[in-house]
Amino acid sequence: MKRFFKRLIVGALACGFVLSGFGSVGAYAKGIDKPVGYVSPYEKYGNLKVAKDPDTGNQQLCDEDGNPVQLKGMSTFGLQWGDGDWILNDAAFDALAYDWKCDVIRLAMYVGEKGYATSPAECLAKVEQGIQLATDRGMYVIVDWHILSPGNVNADEYLNAGVNLDTYSAIKSADKNYNGPQLFFAYLSQKYGSYGNVLFETANEPNESGVTETSAIQNWADKLLPYHQSVVDAIRKYDADNVPNIVICGTDNWSQFVDEAVGNPVVDPAVTAGAATDNQIMYTVHFYAGTHDTAPNEDGKYWLANKIESALHGGLAVFCTEWGTSEATGDGGPYINYSERWLNYLAEKKISWCSWSLALKNEISAAFKSTAAKNPTDLDDDGIPEWDTTASDSNTDLSVTGNYVRAKIRGEEAPIYEAYETVIDFSDVNAKNQFSLNSDNPNADITASNEEIGERNYLKLEKIDNTGIWNNRIQFNDLTSNFGVYTDLTIDVVVPTSDIDNPLTIRPILQDATAERYWIDTLDELTTTKNDFTEIEGTDYSKATLEYSLLSSIASKDDVITNIILLSSAGFTFYIDNIGLKSMANGDISTKPKVPDKPGTFIGLPFTFEAGQREGWKPDGDSMIDYTTISVDEVGKDDHALSFPVALEVGKNEWEDGVRLSSSQNIFPLDSVEYDAFAMNVYIEKGKATTGEIGIEV
Repeated sequence: MKRFFKRLIVGALACGFVLSGFGSVGAYAKGIDKPVGYVSPYEKYGNLKVAKDPDTGNQQLCDEDGNPVQLKGMSTFGLQWGDGDWILNDAAFDALAYDWKCDVIRLAMYVGEKGYATSPAECLAKVEQGIQLATDRGMYVIVDWHILSPGNVNADEYLNAGVNLDTYSAIKSADKNYNGPQLFFAYLSQKYGSYGNVLFETANEPNESGVTETSAIQNWADKLLPYHQSVVDAIRKYDADNVPNIVICGTDNWSQFVDEAVGNPVVDPAVTAGAATDNQIMYTVHFYAGTHDTAPNEDGKYWLANKIESALHGGLAVFCTEWGTSEATGDGGPYINYSERWLNYLAEKKISWCSWSLALKNEISAAFKSTAAKNPTDLDDDGIPEWDTTASDSNTDLSVTGNYVRAKIRGEEAPIYEAYETVIDFSDVNAKNQFSLNSDNPNADITASNEEIGERNYLKLEKIDNTGIWNNRIQFNDLTSNFGVYTDLTIDVVVPTSDIDNPLTIRPILQDATAERYWIDTLDELTTTKNDFTEIEGTDYSKATLEYSLLSSIASKDDVITNIILLSSAGFTFYIDNIGLKSMANGDISTKPKVPDKPGTFIGLPFTFEAGQREGWKPDGDSMIDYTTISVDEVGKDDHALSFPVALEVGKNEWEDGVRLSSSQNIFPLDSVEYDAFAMNVYIEKGKATTGEIGIEV
């Protein structure tokens, strides 16, 4: 039936109409034209299968003819949430299929977290909607039984989820002992088992407390293997045809102990029944670029990569169903250089992947900003809906992560562009809760309220006096935005058009309420002039965007901005919105160093300091150098250097007294490039060091 499904798609497209039945391309029947020359992933690869790669001998995801393939695509955010299920519409899936060129979409159906266990019928309907949206466009789709908390796959919350749904009544009557996941996947296999583009992921990230590398093999044998086996058995029993859909099994430690099943894998009933030669079972590995394997061990090996290779060499097929550019929390970064290294590794090992996530959320790992269009439109008259990726537009739909991952799915180089992260947006009704008067504010009469001007909401500030900026202090709290490698802080200000001749002065202060360095930096003050403002159409108001340079700021990549204080002077009512951070680089990536043309010449790393930026350098470990004394100074004509004062006395200093600096920015893999030496310039102020010696280690 699955092979017939593929031929149905090809025939339907060639004739310009759609046949009904399993896997029909229903989008074309709805009037959505397939782009000229577009060949869907399913048309290219057909019924995927797990088979031995003749080149490596590893078990590998292959097309229906046995040729290894690497799928690239996206995972949704939790479908039970509004910033997760928003993607389930025709225009969004058109953009993912035809503009992004996604091979695969993963449907993250959380069981807990007020998901399927709370609303099983609603969540099941969203999963089925996602399956059809992907199928209509010939994309592969993974149905993810997404467990997170609790981390035990056999928790009652999971085993009892959805067991009383009327939808499952026939299966439940025939198999009275089936639990929640067995019923869920048996139903989907019965209904969609003939769809050659559907894969099943039976447990997202098992993370039971106390499971270590040492105990993982036993925990697999005692708990995870019986669980996965029972679900696989249910899937195979109810499969709608005799061509088995691939099943992907989660592994311990948030799907990092991917090698724990070596020697004790899930047994595929499809092999016993003669429907497959190899087990059509794969095993999940997850990573987040800022958390996992950011440095090799003493043997030069990466811990998680070693586990992946152990799994492959042990006969297991691996699928990376979730990875992120951020830290494992979803924030921090984005670590584009580490992501590049990881994606190169996955390509080398021919491991398919889905990136986390299609969230409509101001989070580093999210591909979209919270203001992105839920229904993308055709922006360039090519007949394909797309999200705005304009490099210099602060209102672009995609985040740094989204622009990067889209490029990698499309097979393009990582883009370098002006990125923008919104810290405060008053279109979010909760944003006003983050506003307060500074605790020692001299002007206690300041009032604030939300007001709509044009089609946007702004924070209205009244009774700001013009007696001096330190007398008017407003504050935004609980921001938790990683400072990153940013070039500017931006603030939109709106005033009545009648007031644009009157000066408005604002000076920001950056704070981290959770760190010892509570007061990170005070930025320059800016005062508006009438030429800064543009009238907001259809209103009596005008808007200006204030941009504060961060290039000379002492704030570093590792700082987290929890509070922003705005000192202001106006003497009239004004409005603010869209406090954000801007950068001119894609995360922390830059051009990789080239091989020198000839021996004895040097290629400069990005640490040149010519932009006046510290480029991530900070005190390392317990070095006692004063953070605030690090600066970038001009040491010669058009020549800048990282500068810091130091005074050491011979024989009187401990290890921590020395100057030790480190930077995680622009770290490059050197294993594929041959160098002869590492070099740097060192400057000493004239007259400061006349005797003795300096020792430097790298």
